Amino acid sequence: MNKVYFGIIFLAAFILAGCATTDKNIKPGCSSYTADLNGDGGLEIVEIEDKAEAGTGSGIELIVNERSKGKEKKKIDSITLEGKFTKLDLLELNNNGQKQIAVYSKVEDNATNLVIYRLQNNILSKMFDATSEYGIDVNSMGVITRIRLGKAASRQQTDSPNCVNDWETWVWTGDKFVKEQ
Repeated sequence: MNKVYFGIIFLAAFILAGCATTDKNIKPGCSSYTADLNGDGGLEIVEIEDKAEAGTGSGIELIVNERSKGKEKKKIDSITLEGKFTKLDLLELNNNGQKQIAVYSKVEDNATNLVIYRLQNNILSKMFDATSEYGIDVNSMGVITRIRLGKAASRQQTDSPNCVNDWETWVWTGDKFVKEQ
């Protein structure tokens, strides 16, 4: 009976710590997540490494491994991004059970960068990539349908040099993001 209580408490602590795989924001302190990225019904392992924190260089390494029962992992693909890691989201853009990976980072001049990848034919391919000094507003209520990038206001339009009064909007069409006119 004590083992059951211990198991329940451990599971609750694990979930509350934010390390459990969810579709919501995943804490940067965690480094490994699972999701079905290729639509085969199995789970792949997504790992993120901030190379500066790991002492192995600069930038962010995103790695996708096959999930296996043994201790050895088989790498499917990996990619290195610039910047300092801030957040990773697992998304489901088409409600088909296949997840995509959204990586947020801080880049030059403290701007925010968002890159969204999909795993297609065992290759990570970029679906969306944008940087904004004035913020990125993502409609992420389960499924991203719209991404807004903050744009600087011209000095003629405002007295404040950092005021955001315009947004560039990108809309998900079912297979790609398209700039809204």
